[in-house]
Amino acid sequence: MKHYAFALAALFALGAYSSPKIAPVEAVESMQLTAPVDYLAWQNERKASLSAAKGWLSLIGLHWLAPGVYSIGSAENQQIKLQAGPAALGTIRFDETAGISFTANSQDVLIDGQPASQTQQLKTDSGGATPTEVSVGSVSFFAIDRGGRIGLRVKDTSAPSRLNFKGLDYFAYAPELKIIARYEAYATPRLLDVGTIIGTIEPTPNPGRAHFQLFGKDYQFELLEGSDATHFFTIFGDQTNGGETYGMARFLTGEIDEINATVSLDFNRAYNPPCAFTEFATCPMPPASNRIAAKVFAGEKKYAGHSD
Repeated sequence: MKHYAFALAALFALGAYSSPKIAPVEAVESMQLTAPVDYLAWQNERKASLSAAKGWLSLIGLHWLAPGVYSIGSAENQQIKLQAGPAALGTIRFDETAGISFTANSQDVLIDGQPASQTQQLKTDSGGATPTEVSVGSVSFFAIDRGGRIGLRVKDTSAPSRLNFKGLDYFAYAPELKIIARYEAYATPRLLDVGTIIGTIEPTPNPGRAHFQLFGKDYQFELLEGSDATHFFTIFGDQTNGGETYGMARFLTGEIDEINATVSLDFNRAYNPPCAFTEFATCPMPPASNRIAAKVFAGEKKYAGHSD
């Protein structure tokens, strides 16, 4: 799905609330003097995206739904119990044919920024669609579709994981790990079945692959569709996973140069998937070909504020 590749690369940005001031972000590890200005700017953008009001650090829940009717709120007697928000927020109805609807218990509840005056259908993020957002105060939720599994993703701009963000740590900039790879575009459009940590399979647009050599070995990385036709997104593993870096894999994005049939694989810009920061994400795993039989000491290190 286009959504899966694009959303994980660009991250969600569902409006904005005024929010508490977050704790200062720690400075990243000292870079070599050769680190380019655009690389340092990318680091700053990365930190800003993670710590945004509704970035990945604001997640406080993920609730999978079976067909039925559910009360939702922060009280102990609610069938979907939230970590924050009103004691009784409203009622969720889920039917595999009719979809998801929500009835609010309070006039303070907003649906896509407007007062929730009646029972309303909730759109999921299936196929890259913008999901319907239900919000009250600092808390919001929306429906996600992962391989046919429907869940409610809950965010809180006041989440401790956001307010206590410990910052990001990087390996020293390594110019030799910015590689220009040969790009092989597939002759016909294809989908690659990408597994996820929750056991689902996501058929994802797979425009081509990158051929390159690293540490004396030849590799072929499957590339997934990025934010547009000129960009790619990919997932890779290496032998730092579980030690210096997040256990499952890291992500990488870049540009496709179709005229010269090349792509830039800058491992200095390798970054952690959302699952490195929260247990409430549904991250994709790397294809078998996207594993490097060596340690890649470049890019983002393991996050100190969350265990694998």
